[in-house]
Amino acid sequence: AKLAQAFGDHALPSELIGRAGAVEPTPSLQLGGHEAFRWPPAASTAGGSWRALLGGALLPADQQICGAIGPVPALPNPFTVATDCQALVEEMLKDIPREEWEAKCFKEPSELEGLPGLCRGPAGLLSPHTPKQLAMNQLAAAILNRLCGNLIISLSRACQDHLRERRIPPEEHAVSAAKVALGRADKALQKARAEAAAAEGELKAFLASYEADPERQRHLEGVAGWKSSAAAQSEAELEEARKALQEAQTARAAAAFAGVKPPSWNQRWPSLVPHEAASEEVFAVRLAEQGQSFYTLWAFIDAMQLGLIDRTRGGYVPKHALEVAFVRNAADSLLLCSAGQKGDY
Repeated sequence: AKLAQAFGDHALPSELIGRAGAVEPTPSLQLGGHEAFRWPPAASTAGGSWRALLGGALLPADQQICGAIGPVPALPNPFTVATDCQALVEEMLKDIPREEWEAKCFKEPSELEGLPGLCRGPAGLLSPHTPKQLAMNQLAAAILNRLCGNLIISLSRACQDHLRERRIPPEEHAVSAAKVALGRADKALQKARAEAAAAEGELKAFLASYEADPERQRHLEGVAGWKSSAAAQSEAELEEARKALQEAQTARAAAAFAGVKPPSWNQRWPSLVPHEAASEEVFAVRLAEQGQSFYTLWAFIDAMQLGLIDRTRGGYVPKHALEVAFVRNAADSLLLCSAGQKGDY
């Protein structure tokens, strides 16, 4: 509970949130020791923050800033920058007249119920961004959040793989590895014997032809000798693999006779990564339809900075200078202002 109070429930793993109990933030306006107005809490539930990250946004867009801009639609997977960006931005701006997409405008603050003269909004400040820029920023944030979510998915899958492996005794792992090594050695021997037989047959055919070519004869004899030596080496490696498998099986039998050891204290710890995330699909981004797919945040940023010119397929993505900041809330999340006599703020 103290960790949640200090850092916020979004910063804690979902399992800890569920055990510590819900810690609800209280953004409210206090007047005279009483609560006059309470802002709706951010959409956060126990175990839901990582799902919100995979959904593209931890917090919903503030309507006082974004106005009639719609939410970010479901991102296609893989996401293609050259074709999907424009289509999704237009979908987000469908409720705004097209002639206002590139225009900066004032947004009227909304009055707070029960508090005359007190409003919430950017007041008389001109928006520093156009609706199209705001929509593109939201879309970029959703893409970056989805790429960050790939880390949760990968960690969850790695933890599950580790859990599955540690439930199997090490002696059983050794037997499985020895069987694999024996199979590889047997295939290598079969291949070496086939090559040696082919080289020996080619040498015999040359000798049977009574062709007077000492240079070719020396070459064929050398190849046949080398292939025969390789086959003998493969036979020795196969025998070593058989001995290793026998030793591993003996060790497994001895461990089974001694009994199964109880798990250690650290093996009984549950994972802090949500195990449900392992079933989620990894998100991929590519610059063009036939371009390389990127699964990590930094790989995508590097690709955007380099751009793409595909003259064979007509794909083109200009170079971008990206500035990325990881924040939870705006500097002034309340956006309070007072209304004047003549409609000014």
